[in-house]
Amino acid sequence: MVVGLLFVSQARADPRYEEVIASSAWKTFVKLAQDNYVSPFDVHALEASCKNRLQSVDTSVKERPIENCIRAAIESFGGSSAYISSKEMAQKSPENVSRMAGVGLEMKAHEGGEGYVEIVSPIAGSPAHRAGLKPGDLVYSIDGVLTRSLTLAQAVAALRGEAGTSLTLLVVRHGSKAPLGFVMTREPIAPLASVRARPVSPGTAYLRVGRFRDTTPNEVIAAISKLRPADRIALNNLVLDFRSCYGGLLNSVVGVAALFVPSETKVLSSKGRRQDANRDFRAVPQDYAGKPWDPVDEPVVSALRSARLVILVDDHTAAGAEAVVQTLREQRKAVVIGQATFGAGTIETILPLEEGAAVRLSTAMMYSPAGLSWDRSGIQPDIQMPAPDNLKFELGDPGTDAGLARAVAFLVAK
Repeated sequence: MVVGLLFVSQARADPRYEEVIASSAWKTFVKLAQDNYVSPFDVHALEASCKNRLQSVDTSVKERPIENCIRAAIESFGGSSAYISSKEMAQKSPENVSRMAGVGLEMKAHEGGEGYVEIVSPIAGSPAHRAGLKPGDLVYSIDGVLTRSLTLAQAVAALRGEAGTSLTLLVVRHGSKAPLGFVMTREPIAPLASVRARPVSPGTAYLRVGRFRDTTPNEVIAAISKLRPADRIALNNLVLDFRSCYGGLLNSVVGVAALFVPSETKVLSSKGRRQDANRDFRAVPQDYAGKPWDPVDEPVVSALRSARLVILVDDHTAAGAEAVVQTLREQRKAVVIGQATFGAGTIETILPLEEGAAVRLSTAMMYSPAGLSWDRSGIQPDIQMPAPDNLKFELGDPGTDAGLARAVAFLVAK
């Protein structure tokens, strides 16, 4: 009799779960995912994710059950899909973005498995740079919150705040026995340039693309235009650096690829469950910019389309960056040097939910002009190089960047 009562008690449904599954917010989310997510899925699996999360979540966590359940369901999709709370969405509004300040850090997820966030570089002159933070430092905590409990996006958001407010970081530095503490004051930070270029030898230039923003195609043109006339006119070889480039905006990805291939060339295709997700992208203005290049830029574009290309990649080259790499390998016979890339081949779309929240869902797969996908498998380089010790080199530094040296040696030898 006691056993029977215990069984009934355990089998009784969690009222929070029943409330979530019956809510309009959950039904809206499920319908949105069914209509847009790139692959079919089992709704019952999403419900199971919700139930498991509610059973395991700390009751002191302030997030509402519906938010916990949607986060759990999204996490079951894997990849870059994510739940974005109404607070996080509000922070993305133009008026809030204009008020936000930071400490000037470029970061990435650390590979070591500890869950740390790794500093790629402090921006010159920023609070982080003045405080002495260095490339390769691992962020252990942000204002007391352990980074292993945060996604990369959440860690980046935690660095931001009102100008004049203080921020405390604990970092793990190679050679130090204990985490180091840094206290900084947030201040407005100018957007980090997504592109930089420099000559590296006669007839050879280096072009670094760190992310794909609306302005990146024009930044590429501007960076090449700023080279000395002699270097620009004699541009026979170009080293393209997409290491630690996680991608970005689709129109920017197409626009950058279009700089290097003949007009009308196919640079990318996408396939999804919605009809409007199935299309080809070509090197034509309406597919990336809405207007043609300024005629004054034609000599630069012509030089980019004729230069011999070597591309540097690593295991943090992802998504749109991988798309450009594979396109230029197929359409321009570019030689790829480095490590196998990350393997993110989906297009992400932010879709609104109720009460100002949203979800970022994978809504289409990307394919190269030849129909190849790099999702999950990554792109294998033509010339393998071991991952460098990031504490001992700077991207694009001819004296310490072994990848750049290998690329230049390859081009000069041909």
